[in-house]
Amino acid sequence: MKSGYLTRLGIAALWLSFAIGCQGSGEVSSEREFLRKPVDDKRTMLTDYPMERQIDLYLAAMTKLHPPDLALADVLASHGDEIIPLLKERIHKESGAGLSKLHLIDVFVRMQERAYFDVSSDSEVMSFLREQAEAIPDDQWRSMSLESLNRIMRLGAVD
Repeated sequence: MKSGYLTRLGIAALWLSFAIGCQGSGEVSSEREFLRKPVDDKRTMLTDYPMERQIDLYLAAMTKLHPPDLALADVLASHGDEIIPLLKERIHKESGAGLSKLHLIDVFVRMQERAYFDVSSDSEVMSFLREQAEAIPDDQWRSMSLESLNRIMRLGAVD
């Protein structure tokens, strides 16, 4: 009788551990909550988070929502040169086919388009972005990333 009780108690403890583990960390649940918000709310709320978290949520929205909200790039871009070190760090860390790098490069395009920062005149940033874009393994994402960099240069030439 005692061993049956202990077995059931052990099973209950395992089930509880599993249930808690499936809920995920607070970061995952806050991501889920963010992604469920209406589009306008996401755009407004994104700035409530620290910049590193904004990048995480932006990438989640770009890769997990269909269609993705392309205007979220404007929110990150509005930080101008202040967010560049974090974007560069994240681009460098990203692996895979290159879709996340493409989305991060798009933030730089928005910086240039909206005049938050003149990316085209920063040779160090442009060199870094070109190096990262050329390293993207997927031909399509690489091509699109390089075209984004060309767009930054064209926009800079107009200013």
